[in-house]
Amino acid sequence: LANACVDYANREIALGTSGKFDKEDFTLAVQPFFRDITTPPMKDGKINMKFFAPDCFHFSQWGHGIVSTWLWKNILEPVDKKTTQGDLTNPAIPLACPDPVL
Repeated sequence: LANACVDYANREIALGTSGKFDKEDFTLAVQPFFRDITTPPMKDGKINMKFFAPDCFHFSQWGHGIVSTWLWKNILEPVDKKTTQGDLTNPAIPLACPDPVL
């Protein structure tokens, strides 16, 4: 499953940089903070499974809360300066605000 996720992410980046979606009023911007993430460990070093839903694939409410802060951070970063390493042990705080000039 991990290899499939990496392959999907690589294809997503290739599609985003292909120029196919670069239009006057639309573009595709990949949010790469999942490229190299750190999941919250427990004191014994094992992954804290409370971060995930019972299916062990999707995020729990707590997981979604933290992931959403990293996604928001990525969305507001310039395309060529996006964070690729998210530390999901902590939320990406303070939350950024969009530039009112743009």
